[in-house]
Amino acid sequence: MSIQRRSELVVLAMVAVVVVTRLTESDKRYTFGHAHAVDIAIWSLLLVLGITHVLLGAVSWLQRARWTPSEASMFRFLAVKAVFWVNTAAQYGWAGRGISLDTAVLFVAMTATTIDMDYKMFRRFILGAEDDELYPEEQAA
Repeated sequence: MSIQRRSELVVLAMVAVVVVTRLTESDKRYTFGHAHAVDIAIWSLLLVLGITHVLLGAVSWLQRARWTPSEASMFRFLAVKAVFWVNTAAQYGWAGRGISLDTAVLFVAMTATTIDMDYKMFRRFILGAEDDELYPEEQAA
């Protein structure tokens, strides 16, 4: 299965999970017995999203000499998102109310995909390693 197809399936699965949990568990909130830990986890994710977007923006900025207009637009998009996520983390309210089930599932998915992307970015742009999987058209060559 191609990396494109796997990526599409992950996104479709997450959409399905959100729809099903919203239909079945829409009003319930979960603390999993550790309301403060849930708050820390959500705050940590917001902060990591901010850091991730700062890193993406930095990589984009380092390549600014070769920017096309769409790449300049992507840099602005990443920079604004970085500010948004860091600001949201800074203003996060520690209420101890818990989270909905769809948010819990998406939290796990976002954590996994953020760590995966950060790891691959670090390997590619900091260590200079090649990506593990080539695109199908590159494999044929």
